[in-house]
Amino acid sequence: MKLNTLIIGLLIGFLVACDRTQTNSQEQSTPQLQKVDRLPETKTSQPTNPFDSISFPQASCSDKLPKDAKADNFKTYPVWMPFYNSMNVDVETVQSKFCGDADYNKTRIDKEGTFILVAQFSSQERAYQFQQVLVPKLDGVEVGEAIITATKRKPQPTKDAVAKASQLIPQQVEQLKNIVFKDSLGKLHKVDAVLPTYLPPGFKLHSFKPEVPPKDPYGYDVKYQISYKNASNNSFTITAYAEGPGAGGPPYAPKLKAVNSPAFGEVIIGYKEFDKTSDKSSIDVIISVRPPLPNNTSENSPSDGDSSAWNYHLHSDTLSLAEATKIVESLSYLYPDEPRNITLSNDLSNDPQWAPQ
Repeated sequence: MKLNTLIIGLLIGFLVACDRTQTNSQEQSTPQLQKVDRLPETKTSQPTNPFDSISFPQASCSDKLPKDAKADNFKTYPVWMPFYNSMNVDVETVQSKFCGDADYNKTRIDKEGTFILVAQFSSQERAYQFQQVLVPKLDGVEVGEAIITATKRKPQPTKDAVAKASQLIPQQVEQLKNIVFKDSLGKLHKVDAVLPTYLPPGFKLHSFKPEVPPKDPYGYDVKYQISYKNASNNSFTITAYAEGPGAGGPPYAPKLKAVNSPAFGEVIIGYKEFDKTSDKSSIDVIISVRPPLPNNTSENSPSDGDSSAWNYHLHSDTLSLAEATKIVESLSYLYPDEPRNITLSNDLSNDPQWAPQ
């Protein structure tokens, strides 16, 4: 009896031990859930547009230009509006209702038409943010390609210094003193002579032609033309001319570079580099000059376009870009103290729309 009881007890103990072993094994193989606090709710933050909070009109919508005098140039990102738009909003309306410094004199011409500069910003992101605010209010507003602006304006040399550096004799200086042209309304405009004070080594005055008459009624009215050449027949020419009524769109240059000159401030050099074995380029600089229109000039007056404007054109097919840059950076008025009330624009485009076919 005692033996049976002992056997039964050992058997029960063995079964209990097996059950505990199986339970421990299950506990070890099953991941334990830990009690955690409630996770905080995540808020999806939408980026804010800094221009949503400004009130129009603003004296200026543009970012302030950098004041770092060490920088040769900097980029700004323009916001343009079409000159002709479905809302019939003109520049004066934009200036009075939105941006007081919207600039009629800074335009972009491409296959879509003429655009007026509304504002420009230090980053492309800010330009697009500003565009988003204006889109419901102005039709066709868009962000353009970055504008490279030159910051360093060189001092204007004296008349004697300009004449000597450009190799003009006193008689030629006098011939360039009182150049004028008559617009379609009969108004006379003074065409100031602009000359280089830097010539590449070996370059000398080659030809001097004041007041070249046009070859036909639709040709260019050349006010003066001066060329320089070296012994290797490398040359460049500066021409001041008024366009005829048959003038086309802006000249095309595949590459543009901004520099600064005493006469014009910022100047855009348009250039096309030749093959890699040559350092020469095809160089063009065209500065368009417009005097103010008379107050009583109507919108449809024949004097409201290029008929009251003239151009300064520097051209060469044999200069290096480095030498051309130095020449353009030296362009100075021969008579620096003459009063001037004009607006300047760089009449070049790198839009393929204007590329020669």
